[in-house]
Amino acid sequence: YMGEAAEEDHKKKAAEDIDDVAMVDEMFGFVDGDDAAAGKPDGPSAYSDLPPGKGDDEGFGFGDSRVIPESEEDLSNFKFTKFASTYFQPPHTPVYVRRALKQPLLALKTPANQQAALSVWITILR
Repeated sequence: YMGEAAEEDHKKKAAEDIDDVAMVDEMFGFVDGDDAAAGKPDGPSAYSDLPPGKGDDEGFGFGDSRVIPESEEDLSNFKFTKFASTYFQPPHTPVYVRRALKQPLLALKTPANQQAALSVWITILR
């Protein structure tokens, strides 16, 4: 019977000691950064004719990222009830309901966006 043999193999593999370091090296060994140090070009060969760009100090390739630093703004003044009363379509309120909505909470222009909002709400209810 094939199911018993497969079950035995699974139990044997589960009982074996797993070397986490070896598993990670096996799965992600191609990622090591030694290629750049060995003089191999960084990136695909199709881009080898391009001049080197400005890199960041960390080497992650996000040298010109548009990261916005966290502000020290006090968010305690922003209340959800005020947002809901300002932007929710009538008859919706800031109170959580456990039923499907007939129309989206926010006024959306396209029927596709309206349907997407209703679908997201159904997913939240699940």
